[in-house]
Amino acid sequence: MESIDGSFTIKVDGKNISHPPGGSHEPRIPAQPGSEPAVFNLRNCHLESGEWVLGRFHVEDLSLRPKHVYWFKKDQAHGVQPVFAVQNGGSYDLKFAGASLAIIDDKLYSPLLDQPRQPMEIKMQ
Repeated sequence: MESIDGSFTIKVDGKNISHPPGGSHEPRIPAQPGSEPAVFNLRNCHLESGEWVLGRFHVEDLSLRPKHVYWFKKDQAHGVQPVFAVQNGGSYDLKFAGASLAIIDDKLYSPLLDQPRQPMEIKMQ
C-alpha cells in the first residue's frame, strides 16, 4: 500500500521513533528513538510527520550492511526511497525499500539481512 488512512506512531524494539532535535538546518538527520513519539502519516509512499519525511536516502553504499534511516525536510522528499505498508492482521508492517527497521547503537537502521530482527509496532491514533 502506498498510503494508510489515519495517523500512527511507530515503536521499534519497544522504543518510540521520535522527531529530530529542533532547530536543525541539516538536509538530513539520522533518526533515533526517544521518549516522545512522532505521529506519522503514510501518503504516496512518503512517511510524513509534520515538516519532516522519514526514510532511506536514495544514494546508499552497495554493501549488505544495515542502511541508515534519516529525517528529511519535506522539500527534500524527492531524495527519499519509497516506504510501503503491508497489512499484517489488524495492523501494518512498513517496508523501507523492502526492508524493515532496527535500532542499532541508538540510531534507526533498515537491515537488508534478517539480523537484527526487532519487533515493529504501528499504533493507530
